[in-house]
Amino acid sequence: MRREYLNLASKLHKVCQNMNSKQHGIYSPNITLSKKKSIEEITLDIDRMIMFLNNPQYSYMSKNKKS
Repeated sequence: MRREYLNLASKLHKVCQNMNSKQHGIYSPNITLSKKKSIEEITLDIDRMIMFLNNPQYSYMSKNKKS
């Protein structure tokens, strides 16, 4: 089951990356996909990507900031 979640997450991540446009202020979420993640962690990543896909124009509000 985890493999299906990981497969879904990787495909969603590719869609998000294709929408990435720093010129227009659209920042796709930084997601690290690994086979060691639990289903709960993968589900949280999928939720973040779905939120981005629903409203990409507001992605600047949740942009990951480097400290």
